[in-house]
Amino acid sequence: MAAANDRLKEKIEQLMSTAVSKEGATNTLALLFPKADNVLQTYAAMDRSGRNRRLSDRHHALSYFRLNPQAATWSRSELAILFELPPAVTFEQIRQRIDAEPEQNKSRLRRLLLDELANHYESGHPLNADHLSHLADFSSYLISAQDEDRGLFSMPNIERMRWVIGRGLKSLSASERSAVIIDAILSASDLTALSFFVRTVSPDINPDGSTSKSDELGFADRAEEIRQILTNRIRELAESGEIWGQAKPDVLLWFWWSSTDGREVTEFMTKEIEAVGGAERVLPHMISEVASTAGNYENISRSWSKIVDFQLIYTQARNLAESDEERTSQVGLRVLKALERSRNSPL
Repeated sequence: MAAANDRLKEKIEQLMSTAVSKEGATNTLALLFPKADNVLQTYAAMDRSGRNRRLSDRHHALSYFRLNPQAATWSRSELAILFELPPAVTFEQIRQRIDAEPEQNKSRLRRLLLDELANHYESGHPLNADHLSHLADFSSYLISAQDEDRGLFSMPNIERMRWVIGRGLKSLSASERSAVIIDAILSASDLTALSFFVRTVSPDINPDGSTSKSDELGFADRAEEIRQILTNRIRELAESGEIWGQAKPDVLLWFWWSSTDGREVTEFMTKEIEAVGGAERVLPHMISEVASTAGNYENISRSWSKIVDFQLIYTQARNLAESDEERTSQVGLRVLKALERSRNSPL
């Protein structure tokens, strides 16, 4: 077997020597074909399910049939070096690497990076508090980016980040997991990814919320403590106005709502929308994109009626649309159009 692998490796290296980009061609070959990956040991590790899904995965399938496979990828050697650095340095260098790429490559690199982070944390590198805090802050860069893959079955980067965090905490005990999460909540600047993750593993307190939870990644007897710590931090961000600078303010608002009876969130949002300049700042955060076979479109989910009176949204959006300022008017028109597309809209 070893001799056969050596012969295969030698033959592949001969073929790759004529490629315009030897490293890119080698990485692509290793990504597409597990046997070549085993021989070359070039591309970052991938779990068994990932290998089995390569051809059927919509992100990779076209590479089997293109004459020009996409060269934008992460090599094993590159990631191995990056993952050995302190987390602050790791994520800053990753950011610089992605920013330096042509625009058409950035989305793919973000997706592949999240997959590789999940594999890295699951394969003997569990998250500690410092790493999770830096990951949470870095995640705002990935979550805020407009992903070019926005099809019917696409997965947004915030979902991928939830998977990454889950993989990084899976091998820890419930007490260790709780301690890591608490430290990260207290030190992270952006709470989007942490709010999204915590809500998916703990049932909502709000009676109108979700009761589902994940026992596998729970926090045992510290779940309520974690909820209160995170809720208090969100309250602080709301009071200071910094909540609108988070990657996805709506995620924080929904976590806050889910952890209370919801009245304080309604009071906060009503006050913010009615304030001078508030509607223009706040209303766009309520818009979401809906994937459809007839073409994607924007709407404002009916769920928001649990927090904000739709009549208030409509009135404020109409006022914005009638503004003499073109930018303000465009915001209002966009919100009105999203309202029209909302299911069972009362307007």
